[in-house]
Amino acid sequence: MVPKAFIVPSLLLLISSCSISGDKDPRARYPELISGEWVLAAAYRDSVPTQLLDGTFFRFLDGNRMETNLPLEALPDSTPLVASFLIRSDSLLMTSKFRDDQIFVISRLDSQELRLSTVIRGIPFQFDLKHQ
Repeated sequence: MVPKAFIVPSLLLLISSCSISGDKDPRARYPELISGEWVLAAAYRDSVPTQLLDGTFFRFLDGNRMETNLPLEALPDSTPLVASFLIRSDSLLMTSKFRDDQIFVISRLDSQELRLSTVIRGIPFQFDLKHQ
Protein backbone atom coordinates (compact mmCIF):
# COMPACT_ATOMS: atom_id res chain seq x y z
CA MET A 1 0.00 0.00 0.00
CA VAL A 2 1.28 3.49 -0.95
CA PRO A 3 1.42 5.94 1.96
CA LYS A 4 -0.90 8.99 1.82
CA ALA A 5 2.08 11.27 2.30
CA PHE A 6 3.29 10.15 -1.14
CA ILE A 7 -0.09 10.23 -2.95
CA VAL A 8 -1.08 13.85 -2.20
CA PRO A 9 2.18 15.48 -3.38
CA SER A 10 2.20 13.20 -6.44
CA LEU A 11 -1.33 14.25 -7.38
CA LEU A 12 -0.50 17.93 -6.91
CA LEU A 13 2.60 17.54 -9.07
CA LEU A 14 0.59 15.76 -11.78
CA ILE A 15 -2.15 18.41 -11.79
CA SER A 16 0.31 21.31 -11.95
CA SER A 17 2.33 19.71 -14.75
CA CYS A 18 -0.83 19.18 -16.80
CA SER A 19 -1.85 22.80 -16.45
CA ILE A 20 1.65 24.04 -17.32
CA SER A 21 2.09 21.80 -20.34
CA GLY A 22 -1.35 22.56 -21.79
CA ASP A 23 -0.99 24.95 -24.73
CA LYS A 24 -3.04 28.11 -24.67
CA ASP A 25 -5.47 28.64 -27.49
CA PRO A 26 -3.32 30.10 -30.33
CA ARG A 27 -6.27 32.31 -31.33
CA ALA A 28 -5.66 34.36 -28.18
CA ARG A 29 -2.64 35.90 -29.98
CA TYR A 30 -4.57 36.80 -33.17
CA PRO A 31 -5.09 40.50 -32.26
CA GLU A 32 -1.34 40.84 -31.67
CA LEU A 33 -0.26 38.81 -34.73
CA ILE A 34 -2.59 40.50 -37.22
CA SER A 35 -1.13 43.96 -36.68
CA GLY A 36 0.61 45.55 -39.67
CA GLU A 37 0.33 45.29 -43.44
CA TRP A 38 -0.52 42.11 -45.32
CA VAL A 39 -0.31 41.74 -49.10
CA LEU A 40 -2.03 39.18 -51.27
CA ALA A 41 0.10 36.19 -52.25
CA ALA A 42 -2.74 34.13 -53.76
CA ALA A 43 -6.51 34.45 -54.15
CA TYR A 44 -9.16 31.84 -54.89
CA ARG A 45 -12.63 32.59 -56.22
CA ASP A 46 -14.93 29.63 -55.66
CA SER A 47 -11.80 27.46 -55.07
CA VAL A 48 -10.26 28.48 -58.42
CA PRO A 49 -7.08 30.59 -58.43
CA THR A 50 -7.63 34.15 -59.65
CA GLN A 51 -5.25 36.99 -60.45
CA LEU A 52 -8.01 39.61 -60.59
CA LEU A 53 -7.21 40.69 -57.03
CA ASP A 54 -3.43 41.02 -57.42
CA GLY A 55 -2.19 44.01 -55.44
CA THR A 56 -4.81 43.63 -52.71
CA PHE A 57 -3.68 44.57 -49.21
CA PHE A 58 -5.03 44.68 -45.68
CA ARG A 59 -3.58 47.03 -43.05
CA PHE A 60 -4.48 46.40 -39.42
CA LEU A 61 -3.78 49.50 -37.35
CA ASP A 62 -3.94 50.52 -33.69
CA GLY A 63 -7.37 51.07 -32.20
CA ASN A 64 -8.96 48.20 -34.16
CA ARG A 65 -8.85 50.23 -37.37
CA MET A 66 -8.09 48.73 -40.74
CA GLU A 67 -7.66 49.69 -44.38
CA THR A 68 -8.03 47.50 -47.44
CA ASN A 69 -8.20 47.96 -51.18
CA LEU A 70 -10.23 44.76 -51.56
CA PRO A 71 -12.90 45.83 -54.08
CA LEU A 72 -15.94 45.52 -51.82
CA GLU A 73 -17.30 48.92 -52.83
CA ALA A 74 -17.23 51.16 -55.85
CA LEU A 75 -14.43 53.36 -54.49
CA PRO A 76 -11.76 54.83 -56.75
CA ASP A 77 -8.90 52.35 -57.22
CA SER A 78 -6.48 54.39 -55.14
CA THR A 79 -8.87 54.89 -52.22
CA PRO A 80 -8.66 52.16 -49.57
CA LEU A 81 -11.74 51.34 -47.54
CA VAL A 82 -11.26 52.47 -43.94
CA ALA A 83 -13.10 50.36 -41.40
CA SER A 84 -13.09 49.01 -37.87
CA PHE A 85 -12.42 45.39 -37.09
CA LEU A 86 -13.06 42.99 -34.25
CA ILE A 87 -11.57 39.53 -33.80
CA ARG A 88 -13.58 36.89 -31.98
CA SER A 89 -12.20 33.37 -31.91
CA ASP A 90 -11.39 32.63 -35.56
CA SER A 91 -13.64 35.33 -37.06
CA LEU A 92 -12.76 38.85 -38.11
CA LEU A 93 -15.67 41.28 -38.36
CA MET A 94 -15.07 44.35 -40.54
CA THR A 95 -17.49 47.23 -40.01
CA SER A 96 -17.78 50.50 -41.88
CA LYS A 97 -20.44 53.18 -42.08
CA PHE A 98 -20.13 53.00 -45.88
CA ARG A 99 -21.04 49.33 -46.37
CA ASP A 100 -22.56 46.25 -44.75
CA ASP A 101 -20.44 44.32 -42.27
CA GLN A 102 -18.11 41.74 -43.76
CA ILE A 103 -17.13 38.58 -41.88
CA PHE A 104 -13.84 36.81 -42.60
CA VAL A 105 -12.83 33.44 -41.19
CA ILE A 106 -9.21 33.25 -40.10
CA SER A 107 -8.00 29.77 -40.95
CA ARG A 108 -4.28 30.52 -40.56
CA LEU A 109 -2.40 33.28 -38.82
CA ASP A 110 1.20 33.40 -37.69
CA SER A 111 3.89 36.07 -37.89
CA GLN A 112 4.29 35.64 -41.67
CA GLU A 113 1.07 34.18 -43.13
CA LEU A 114 -2.61 35.03 -42.93
CA ARG A 115 -5.41 33.10 -44.63
CA LEU A 116 -8.84 34.73 -44.73
CA SER A 117 -12.02 33.30 -46.22
CA THR A 118 -15.25 35.15 -46.88
CA VAL A 119 -18.26 35.31 -49.16
CA ILE A 120 -18.63 38.33 -51.46
CA ARG A 121 -21.86 38.73 -53.43
CA GLY A 122 -22.63 35.04 -52.88
CA ILE A 123 -19.22 33.80 -54.08
CA PRO A 124 -16.70 32.20 -51.68
CA PHE A 125 -13.20 33.70 -51.66
CA GLN A 126 -9.97 32.71 -49.96
CA PHE A 127 -7.06 35.13 -49.54
CA ASP A 128 -3.54 33.96 -48.71
CA LEU A 129 -1.57 36.96 -47.48
CA LYS A 130 2.04 37.60 -46.51
CA HIS A 131 3.13 39.98 -43.75
CA GLN A 132 5.20 42.95 -44.92
